[in-house]
Amino acid sequence: MGKVLAITLLVSKCNSEAVLHTDNTILVTLLLSEKEFGDILSNKVNAQKLFMAGKLKIKGYVLKVTKLERILKSDQIESRL
Repeated sequence: MGKVLAITLLVSKCNSEAVLHTDNTILVTLLLSEKEFGDILSNKVNAQKLFMAGKLKIKGYVLKVTKLERILKSDQIESRL
């Protein structure tokens, strides 16, 4: 059986944190403001543009950000917001 991926979202007025992890290994952590996080979810901006502008900090495996962004932008997430 493959590894189970999970996403933990911590959102506050100051900043947001999205963490993609397996059972006991953090793969990637995104640090950004609440506004930018909302913009990613609503498809107003992509993570690459925020990173290039210095508004998104990434810790861990940078290549996993694309997988996390696809998950966060999925219709299943949007319908629950």
